[in-house]
Amino acid sequence: MTAERVANSGAPGRPMQVYSSDGTRLHALVFGPEGAPTIVLSHGITNDNTAWQYQIEALSDRFRVVAYDQRGHGQSAPAARERLSVEALAEDVQAILEKCVPAGERVVLAGHSMGGISIMSWAQRHSGEVELRVAAVLLLNTAANGILDHIALVGIPRPAHGVARAVVRQRLLAVIRGSSTRPLRYLVFGDVARTEDLAHLRRMIRQCPPQTLHGFIQSLTRMELLGGLSALTVPVVVYAGQRDRLLPPVHSRRIAKRLPKLETFVIRPGVGHMGQFESAEEVAFVLSDLAERYLP
Repeated sequence: MTAERVANSGAPGRPMQVYSSDGTRLHALVFGPEGAPTIVLSHGITNDNTAWQYQIEALSDRFRVVAYDQRGHGQSAPAARERLSVEALAEDVQAILEKCVPAGERVVLAGHSMGGISIMSWAQRHSGEVELRVAAVLLLNTAANGILDHIALVGIPRPAHGVARAVVRQRLLAVIRGSSTRPLRYLVFGDVARTEDLAHLRRMIRQCPPQTLHGFIQSLTRMELLGGLSALTVPVVVYAGQRDRLLPPVHSRRIAKRLPKLETFVIRPGVGHMGQFESAEEVAFVLSDLAERYLP
């Protein structure tokens, strides 16, 4: 599977090269008809644009779908460690919206995990742009702070996380990059993990450079974005997996309480961290519904 073609869809994406404010090159793909309302998709850590394959397949017949690779991921350029920050992710969102969306149009903006963090950071840093560029938002399996406080890691009791952050961080890295499938499946998926989805996730992780993973883990585990959520002044759907052991629903509850225009708060039973895989049809429906109601 190449980044230019979403798995099983047969639908080629039109590549675009976008440069962020610090000069980092971002790789984006545009699917669907030009002139249609636009949905922009931002993926999570160690993933790439193909993490949204099911939603692209479901939506690109009616909508213009933009899926981009985060810096250091997929076909986007690598970045120095000091540029693997929450602030840099915000500038990448701004660059994608400026270059990949027709002038004067607003979009539905969706982020999974680190992609949701990118959106929240963008809204905090570019509050004056939020209502000009975005009509509605989906925050999927994400967090605004305190990642290491609630993660369910085998062998490290949760109450000990506050005094053992370095150990928890190293254990998390070991699980993500380890050769054993079982700990990764436990951490990332809920009650059901399709074989093809687990294999797809492992492929993406293997292709993610170690320096990207290490740099972003350091940055994300220190972030504090709750205070800036008041800037996200458009309708927002917050979607969590009840069995998400990486970013459990407590994070989504915190986010939902701070949003000025919470549209819906969903905790889906049995679903883990990969909501766009595990609840593929429902996530696609949420995006379609937001686009149909909020985009012209």
